[in-house]
Amino acid sequence: QDQVTNELIDNVKTFFNEMSSTLFTSPLNLSSITQRQENYNFYVNCPLITHLESAGIPCCHLIQGDVFQTKFSLVQPTKDENSQIHLTLITRQNHLHVGTRFNARGLNEFAGAANEYEHEFVYELVSQVKTEEQNNVIVNGMRTEMNDTESKTQFFLSQTILRGSVPVHWRSDANLLKNDFVLNENYDRL
Repeated sequence: QDQVTNELIDNVKTFFNEMSSTLFTSPLNLSSITQRQENYNFYVNCPLITHLESAGIPCCHLIQGDVFQTKFSLVQPTKDENSQIHLTLITRQNHLHVGTRFNARGLNEFAGAANEYEHEFVYELVSQVKTEEQNNVIVNGMRTEMNDTESKTQFFLSQTILRGSVPVHWRSDANLLKNDFVLNENYDRL
């Protein structure tokens, strides 16, 4: 597991080192970025939300999914600066057309994929720079001098992936030695 973690860290470091520095250091023109519309399909209580909000009653949006966060330290370019990558993975399940893999396949009448998930990866590069100010801090009854550190976010990078089930039904016989999958007879029309 440590080898897999080290390979992941190496890949993340390579990814950020190969990116153009002007992409992340130039100021962003936020007027050119369009915010995508809120997708109510990923809220479990979607039918309640629409009725309550139309009546002016605030409602908490419930999402079925997971959130995972971790940090990676980068090679220190200078001794006074320490950079970290904060990686956040957010996974949301669509509440429409869900079920077991066999029973929820293909597209529904609104062209929504069965068992649709949205995975969003958020990368944040944070630099912690030591400041010149020194503070006297008492730790375990002893006075020590500590340098303040200032955290500064240099950039955000977000990537979203949508995934759904393959639009094919199949069956298989319960045989422990070998499972042969038989596709639906309407497979050639898909």
